[in-house]
Amino acid sequence: TQGMMQSALNGTDPVIFLESQRIYDMAKELREKHELDVQCILTKKQGHATEIARRLCKEGGELRFYACGGDGTANEVANGILGFDNAAMTMVPVGTGNDLLKNFGDDLEKFRDVENLWDGPMDVIDVNGRYALTIACSGIDARVAADVHKYSESPLLDGKSSYIVSLLVNFLFKGIGSHWKVEMDGEEMEGDWSLVSVCNGRYYG
Repeated sequence: TQGMMQSALNGTDPVIFLESQRIYDMAKELREKHELDVQCILTKKQGHATEIARRLCKEGGELRFYACGGDGTANEVANGILGFDNAAMTMVPVGTGNDLLKNFGDDLEKFRDVENLWDGPMDVIDVNGRYALTIACSGIDARVAADVHKYSESPLLDGKSSYIVSLLVNFLFKGIGSHWKVEMDGEEMEGDWSLVSVCNGRYYG
């Protein structure tokens, strides 16, 4: 299940957390320590964090969102708040993959503490109106990532096991390569490749 946490920039706006028990404990600590009005919401489906974030941004008030999960959760929150001047976001890494935060090196551990907030702008990749934070990919890796959500619904598989199963199924039974035509900076390339990726960071996979 994906997670998201929304915090206020001041003491009157709510803080909203989504994810595991540890996140609920963080919410309780913020509520008691900073006297914030905190409510906890669990995301229930793929894309739910985007829906929630966009709805809250439209309601007004300055908001800071904490994406509690992995890269997928961060992507959903970002797609919900981009275009709104009243919203900012950070991450608490509790998901399957955290390639985005790996770009911060040793400072990644600071993101596990909600008292530490990273403040600064970030470039995003525009993919036909949807935004990617670190990587926009298509091909075998995108299929593997998409199928992880399907296999993670099994009570027998955790996040890592879901990824391994998705990897095996896609490589062994669905084929690796596809035919591509790519145009970039006025140049066109065509051929059979396993994946095509546009990257905005130092880590991939």
